[in-house]
Amino acid sequence: MKKILGIVVMGILLSGNAIAKTTIISCISYEQINYKRSGEVIIDQKTHLEYIFELDDKNETIYQYSDLMNYFQKLSDVIWGSSIILWTGLIGDGLKSSSKLNRITGQYIIDTKMDEKFNPDISRTINKYNCKSVDKKF
Repeated sequence: MKKILGIVVMGILLSGNAIAKTTIISCISYEQINYKRSGEVIIDQKTHLEYIFELDDKNETIYQYSDLMNYFQKLSDVIWGSSIILWTGLIGDGLKSSSKLNRITGQYIIDTKMDEKFNPDISRTINKYNCKSVDKKF
């Protein structure tokens, strides 16, 4: 009886990576919030930006699809959690972004901060996206 119980417990412990898989998601924007340096806040709900990501649960890595290069590029500085994935990046001189992908709600948020040299009018932009899983075509 102990052997059977041991086998069941070991099977459960080792099966965690067996069900890990790669998922492709498409994130479509639904709102952009611009914070002007004057204090004014502008909300635009007519944005239609799209990001495509590939999530690799087994290796805890995330790849972003690049239309320009036509391939998935691995993102760096990623903090992988069971419900939230975080990463940051510098998008040039004076532009910092932090991204948060909620795996439970399917919401993706990009928070971009700009210095005054980069954009004299806007100090911060928040883009909100709804994400859904996409089946591979081939």
